[in-house]
Amino acid sequence: MKLYKYTTIDTALKIMKDERILLNNASSFNDPFDSETYKVDDNE
Repeated sequence: MKLYKYTTIDTALKIMKDERILLNNASSFNDPFDSETYKVDDNE
């Protein structure tokens, strides 16, 4: 599974170091399409 999170380089390094990531509840997003999910073929 691939997960994409937009962040600063400093935060990305902290995520990799700590092996932890914060995921907010979809109800707190300001764009209703931010919480849409879809399957992407990893073989492409």
